[in-house]
Amino acid sequence: MPYAAAQDIIDRYGDDLLYSLAPDQDGETYDAEIVAQALADASEEMDLSLRGRYRLPLATVPGVLVRACVDLALGLIPRNAAEDGDLIQKRAKQARELLRGLARGDQKLDLEAAPSQGGGDILYDNPPSPWPGGLEGF
Repeated sequence: MPYAAAQDIIDRYGDDLLYSLAPDQDGETYDAEIVAQALADASEEMDLSLRGRYRLPLATVPGVLVRACVDLALGLIPRNAAEDGDLIQKRAKQARELLRGLARGDQKLDLEAAPSQGGGDILYDNPPSPWPGGLEGF
């Protein structure tokens, strides 16, 4: 499930950006398929960082993750022109840094943690020796 939608991109940066990055055939609007694929790819990348720390899929998506998804998706839209490229790549880099921090546990979201995967303390069962005095005489 994508963490953001095309409307989130429009709400944050306006529709002109989408029209310039992913124009449709007639040039009057944006190519919804390209944008949807970029959002899906960005969401998959985010899941890689969040998996293991948070129970997926998230019941609610915090605004910071919507913003990260938008910025990652914009960076994933193929484009021919360099216009806005530096700013878009900078935002995508910042989103990836946020995700790395979440994956490492340096930053935390107020969300349900992922179930433990084990790896806790190792317990040994050391039954009593059947020989009087144990094996100390050997």
